[in-house]
Amino acid sequence: MRREYQVIVVGSGPAGSVAAYELAKKGIEVAILEKQRLPRYKCCAGGVSVGAAKLLDIDLQGLVENTITRVYISFQGKTPFHGEHSSPLMYTVMRDRFDYALVQRAKEAGAAVFEESEATQIKINDKGIEVSTSGGDFSAQYLVGADGANSLVARELKLQTRREWIVAIQREIEVEEEILAKVKSQVILDFGRVNRGYAWIFPKLQHLSVGMACLSSGAKNLKKHYHDFLVSYGLDKEITLREDTALLPISRGNPIVCEGRTALVGDAAGLVDPLIGEGIYNAIWSAQLAAQTITLAIAEGNSDLLSYQQAVNQHIVPELEIAQKFSRLFATFPALFFEMLKREEIVWRGCRFFLRRDMNYSSIMQGLGGLRGLMKLLLKTRDGGKIRDKD
Repeated sequence: MRREYQVIVVGSGPAGSVAAYELAKKGIEVAILEKQRLPRYKCCAGGVSVGAAKLLDIDLQGLVENTITRVYISFQGKTPFHGEHSSPLMYTVMRDRFDYALVQRAKEAGAAVFEESEATQIKINDKGIEVSTSGGDFSAQYLVGADGANSLVARELKLQTRREWIVAIQREIEVEEEILAKVKSQVILDFGRVNRGYAWIFPKLQHLSVGMACLSSGAKNLKKHYHDFLVSYGLDKEITLREDTALLPISRGNPIVCEGRTALVGDAAGLVDPLIGEGIYNAIWSAQLAAQTITLAIAEGNSDLLSYQQAVNQHIVPELEIAQKFSRLFATFPALFFEMLKREEIVWRGCRFFLRRDMNYSSIMQGLGGLRGLMKLLLKTRDGGKIRDKD
């Protein structure tokens, strides 16, 4: 027997859960299809910006593992920069608990949640959408693809745009309490060890999340560089609670995020930030935009979600384009950028705004004087010291 809903959401990560919540609270019949049993582990540093928390409008108390107010940034482990802020820069969470809380919120708003129901086939007909899963068949008027980097929805409907991939590897590492105390409220970022990537240490309540990521084109020696990073912090012999890898999609050109009655959100739409590989903020934002469009489409009887594509093109794509420009510049002059961070207060100020996500890339770029102003700062830094970028 086929279960019928107005909207089906495939995937229960932040994008899927937020989309379902926004729809359910408007009285729309929505079902979330999740292939795994919840809660499930997610390979992720677990950083949630202040801006993302504001978008969610949710009380994070009980979910926050650490409130971050300090950043320790180094280049190949040397000459570190210490940045502090008087209010939170971000929060760290465990993604299994964080994601599950968002699923529960959607469920409390009225969404139906079907665990261990992996979508296997999608059909579109005149009446709407049909989804076959390992747990039964479903039908709906509209479909939201929130099923991550390997999105079945995107593949089935041929919505995948040209993409580049970030490869990430991470361990959850158990350390002594005195080590946890030293890094409390602080994230550690290290650049220059791997081409077009970086390493991180994010403090959690009872352990550290330690990882490294880079573009797939430069990932040949990622494991070696990651091991060297662990050794440099004396973490290679500590107890590993869990180790995992992940692929994060970056769209090249304008991402195609809808077709007819179907919308893609979050990683499924390729909306990962190309500079730092963060995806939660755009996952939430795109889910809210998609839910708004679907709500209006149901009310007006529209058979397409074109206005969602227009909203993404207007609000999210310009940010991705600027992040891509930052990424290319940083990849070309990594050591110079690091030196500029240490010398120019305006650069750290821009970093603070972005880490918090209470200012977007467009505003940060404007504050730096645009690309011309940024290049002037780079040239000023280059001429003010003897520093050479590693080949």
